[in-house]
Amino acid sequence: MKRPGEVVQRRDLAGDAAPVTLHCPAAAKRLCRGFLRLSSRHRYQQGPAALPNPVAFRSPVRPAGVTDAAHVGIAPGQSKVVCVPVDQGQRGLLRNTRPLDDPTPLDAGTGKRLLPFDLTISADEDGRNVVRSERYVVSVTRPDQPIEYWGECSTLRVACRGTAGTRAADAISCAITAARRLKGDLKVTIGGGDVRYARGKATMDGRALEVRPKVTRTMRIGEQYQAVALLGYGGSARKFWTYFRARAR
Repeated sequence: MKRPGEVVQRRDLAGDAAPVTLHCPAAAKRLCRGFLRLSSRHRYQQGPAALPNPVAFRSPVRPAGVTDAAHVGIAPGQSKVVCVPVDQGQRGLLRNTRPLDDPTPLDAGTGKRLLPFDLTISADEDGRNVVRSERYVVSVTRPDQPIEYWGECSTLRVACRGTAGTRAADAISCAITAARRLKGDLKVTIGGGDVRYARGKATMDGRALEVRPKVTRTMRIGEQYQAVALLGYGGSARKFWTYFRARAR
């Protein structure tokens, strides 16, 4: 389920899932089905008395956005993203704990660590009947950085619209949505290049919120702007973003 000559996948651990792109060969006679498993090549110790073990997570070959079990699988000739669930404990272990057998330091430029995994696809849920195996690399942020949520597997989303040529209070509106109820202090920043165009604050307590950032610099029609949302709660923070273009009034 990988294109010939395709390089090793390197994907960011984005929030609650690890995204994996799978390809079903055009010559396949039916949907490509099965179970996907990611297992770290390094071992982690989850407690003082625990035995070191790899970190593993798995999922049916279910394309992102598909909820109907009858449609689990990938059609011949298609490539789809599968979101492999990662719980908070696994995510915390990968972000906060150095593997016992990994001397690799954090990347000085990005502050991220690249962790090698084995990706296997099996016909059975227990992983005994393996039909394919390959390498996969997960990129994780360091503990002092916000947890990033973005891409097809994100459970947090921000969508903005903006009116060009005005500093009116309603010039920009951003809708924040989450897959589950969240609490926290929210900061939304609108930028273009190195210039900040708007900034807003709000308190989130639920699954949806509308924020109207205060405009500090007028926007131009057709130009692309980035909206970055930072949701903080307790000692943790979540970061997610999107891009949008300003429209005429």
